[in-house]
Amino acid sequence: MNRWIIFFTLAMIPFAPHAEQIKVEADSITFDHNTGIATADGGVHATNGETELKAPHATYNTEKKSFASWGGIEVKKENGESFRTESIYSEDGLNNVNLDSLKLNLSDGASVEAKSVSRKGEKIILENPSYTSCDRSKDCLPWEIKASRVSKTENSMQYTHARLNLYGVPVFYTPYLSHPTPEARRQSGLLFPKIGSSADLGGHITMPYYIALSDTHDLTLLPMFTSEEGNLMGAEHRKNFTFGETRTKGTFTQNSETREKRWYVFSDNIVNLTPVWRGFLNFKRVSDDTFLRKYDIDENTPYLESRGGFEGLWNRSYLTLNMHSFQDLRSDSNETALPKILPILNYDRKFNPLVDGSFFSLNFNTAHLEYDNDGTHTRTSGRIGWTKPWLQSFGWKWTLDLSVRADAYNMDNVPLNTTSTLTDDELRLTPQAMLQWEWAFLKTGEKSAQILKPIVQFVASPNEKDEPNNIPNIDSQSLRLDDTNLFSTNRFSGYDRIETGRRINYGLAYDIIGQNIGKVHTFFGQSYRFKKDETITEESSLNDTFSDYVGRVIFDFNRYFKSAYRAQVDEETLSVNRQEVDLFLDLDRFYFQTNYIFNNEWDETISTVTTKEEIYGKTFVKLTHNWGTYLYDRHNMTTDKQIEIGAGLIYENDCFKFDLGARREYTSDRDYEGQESFFVTFTFKTLGSTSMGKSWEDIKKENQW
Repeated sequence: MNRWIIFFTLAMIPFAPHAEQIKVEADSITFDHNTGIATADGGVHATNGETELKAPHATYNTEKKSFASWGGIEVKKENGESFRTESIYSEDGLNNVNLDSLKLNLSDGASVEAKSVSRKGEKIILENPSYTSCDRSKDCLPWEIKASRVSKTENSMQYTHARLNLYGVPVFYTPYLSHPTPEARRQSGLLFPKIGSSADLGGHITMPYYIALSDTHDLTLLPMFTSEEGNLMGAEHRKNFTFGETRTKGTFTQNSETREKRWYVFSDNIVNLTPVWRGFLNFKRVSDDTFLRKYDIDENTPYLESRGGFEGLWNRSYLTLNMHSFQDLRSDSNETALPKILPILNYDRKFNPLVDGSFFSLNFNTAHLEYDNDGTHTRTSGRIGWTKPWLQSFGWKWTLDLSVRADAYNMDNVPLNTTSTLTDDELRLTPQAMLQWEWAFLKTGEKSAQILKPIVQFVASPNEKDEPNNIPNIDSQSLRLDDTNLFSTNRFSGYDRIETGRRINYGLAYDIIGQNIGKVHTFFGQSYRFKKDETITEESSLNDTFSDYVGRVIFDFNRYFKSAYRAQVDEETLSVNRQEVDLFLDLDRFYFQTNYIFNNEWDETISTVTTKEEIYGKTFVKLTHNWGTYLYDRHNMTTDKQIEIGAGLIYENDCFKFDLGARREYTSDRDYEGQESFFVTFTFKTLGSTSMGKSWEDIKKENQW
C-alpha cells in the first residue's frame, strides 16, 4: 500500500533514478480495492533517509499508474536542495509528470522559479522560468536569467527567448540558447567569448567552441577576430590515455596584404612506459620573435626550449636522457652560437648507507652539442663522492665529503663568437674535500622558541690554471654569491666551470618562532678565500680574499604580514651591491604588496657591471561593504621610466561581481608596441564570467612574488 510514495519521490526535481525503502506517515491512509486507488490525507510525511516530503493530500491509482498531490508540497534533500510546488500529477508511472508552479532552492545557493513544470519521457519542460544565485528576498535582484521556456534533457538545456536582467534592466537577449546540464560530463558547445582591445590588435574577440570527442578526448577551437591585424584560428587539443597524456595548442594567421604567415605551436606529451620509466616530449616553436607578445599569448620569455627524452627513477637511482633545442626571441641574438643538445644524459645514484652512517654517491653526465655551422661539442663528466655525517654528544654536527670529478671535452669547430671557432680536446681531474661544522643552541619559553646556529665550512681542491681558457663556458655563465648558495661546494650553475682552491664559508642563523605571532628568520654570512681562483673573473667579489657579506631577514606574522629582505654588501666599503625587499600586508579591507630589486654587480654573460633598480607596488582598498578600488605600478628606477601601470574599480555582493579598469604597458619590441587596454568583467556566481580584458584576480595572479 506504500508503493505509491515511491513514484511520488521519483517524480521530484531533480528526478531521482530510483528509491529503496520509503517510510510514510499520514493522519489516514485508505485503499479502495474496487478502484485500485490509495489515498493519504492529513500531514503526509515521507522520507527515504536522503529526501523528505511533506504534503496535505496524495493519491495513487494502481491501475492507471497515476499519482496526484495538492494543497502545497515541500521537498527537502540531504544535500541542501529543496523545492515547493502547489500540485503535482503524473501519468503512466513517471513518463508524464506535471507540477503547478515551482520554487527550487539548489545546494550552491541558486534558486529556480517557474510557472509550471512538466516531464514527458526524458525531457523536462519549465514554463516562464527564472534563475538566479541572489537572495530573492531583495526587492531588486542584482542579476536574473528569465526565459519563455526551458527544455532540459539528461545532457543539455535549451532556452527559448532567454534574457539577462541586471537590477531589473534587460541587458542581453537571445531567441535560443543551449548549454550542458550540471549532470552532463562532457558536452560540445560555445564557451564564453573573450573580448578585448589593445594598441597592436585594436578591438578583438575570441569565440571558443568546445568539442567533446570522448570522455578522455576534447578539442577547443579558438577563432579570434581583430580590427587591426586580421583574423586568427587557434585550437587546443587534449587527450588522456591509460599510459599518458597529450596537450597541444597553437594559432595560425596570415596577413591579407603581405601574405606573411604567423603561428605558434606548444605541445606537452607524457608516456608512462613502465612503473620505472616514462617518455616525454615538450615542443615549443613560433614563426617569429614578437608573435607571442603581440597577441598576448602565454609565453613572455627570451627564448623557447623544446625537449624530449626519457627518465627513470628506481631505488636510489635517477636517470634522464634529454634532447634540447632552443629558439632565441631576442633582437640581438646570435642563432649560430645557439646549440642543439642531442642528447644530454644524466645519472645520479645514492648508495645504501654503510654501518657507520656514511654513504657513496655517483653522478655521470654527458652532453653532445651541435651548431648551425656544423660544429660539434661533446662533454663527459663523472663524479664519485663519499659523505660521512656524525653528531657529537654535546650537539656538534659534522659533515665530511670527499669527492673526485673527471671531465673530458672534444670540440670541433665550436663557435666562440661571430669570427672565431675552437677545435681541441681537453681532460680535467678535480679532487675536492669539504668539512662542515654546525652547532644549534635552543632556548624555549612559554609561547616562543629561539634557535641560534653558527655554521663553518671548509672546502679545498687544487687551483685551476690553464684549462678554463681552453674550455668554452656554455652552461656556467651564471655566477652569484647569495644567502642560498653560500655553502655550496660549487657555486657555478653547470659543468663547464668548477670553483677551485681553498676557502672557508661561515655564517650565523637566528630564528624566533612564536606560538601566536609567527616566526622571524635571520642569516648572515661570508666566504674567505686563501688564493684567487682562475675560473672566476677578477671583478667578482668571490675572487677577493674576503667576499661580500650576504644575508636575509624574513618576517612571517601569520597571514596578515609577511616580509623578506635579502642583501649583498661590499666587504670593504659596506655599500649595497644587491638587495631585494618583499612586503605583503593583508588587513581584509586593505591589501598592500611591494617588491623592490636593486642590482649593481658584474654580469658574466656580457662582461660588464650592470645596474638594475626596479620597484613594483600593488594596493587594494575596500571602500564599502560592496565597493573596492585597486592600483598597481611597476617602475624602472634605473631609467626613471614606467613599465606597467593599472587601476580599477570593483563592485561585489553575494551573487555578482563587476570590475572596471584600465592597464598600460610601456615596453616595446620591434613590431610590438606597449598595450593600452580597458576591461570590464561581469562575474555571476554559479554561472562564471564574461569579460572584456583581464579581471582583478587575473592581474593579482600575474604579479605574485
